Amino acid sequence: MLLSDIIGKEIVSIPAAKSLGRVTGVYIAPGAYEAAGICSDKDMHMLGMSAIYASKDILTTEHMSLDSAEGMLPICIGAKVYGAAGKYLGEVTDVYITSKRRLIKTDSGNISLSRVASASAEYVILSPSVRKKTALLPSPAAETEIIEPAKESTALDNDYGFLVGKRITREVSDIGRSFVLVAGTMITDRIVKNALKAGKIADLVATSV
Repeated sequence: MLLSDIIGKEIVSIPAAKSLGRVTGVYIAPGAYEAAGICSDKDMHMLGMSAIYASKDILTTEHMSLDSAEGMLPICIGAKVYGAAGKYLGEVTDVYITSKRRLIKTDSGNISLSRVASASAEYVILSPSVRKKTALLPSPAAETEIIEPAKESTALDNDYGFLVGKRITREVSDIGRSFVLVAGTMITDRIVKNALKAGKIADLVATSV
């Protein structure tokens, strides 16, 4: 998942037919460093990842309201990143989360989410151990080029390989229904590729188990 794919999109409650705000960032669960939910610009409350239906235009949900985000770490694009000693390390440009990598992308490089000590809408503070290690990591694309041998393109190349073998819990389709998956379908590499082309990869992630 890339935060930039959904940033600024309006969140609309289906049963209430009202806006729950716009996406301003992503909430990270401390310790697990996984995406727990989406930040709304309304009081920085949270919408859980499993409750979201994604599209090219808006995000929709069956929830009537947002949840408490107490204890979660908000990571927002534009937040300034500092080490515990106060050294400026850049500004958040994106958040990159897959089954293998969890990174904050900044204008100076990439930083592992596991190094985040605290965060708010405006600041991300790294743990003191960052001073003893190199905080900036190579970009995911560059790392893949170094480690992975040349091979035929698969879902793994798009960092959605973790979806292969899972099943979807509800129908996923595009507006024209040229791309339709019924509930219970097992996800294959080809389905991931087609979902990417149809712009439905976020839906695939949200409905897979």
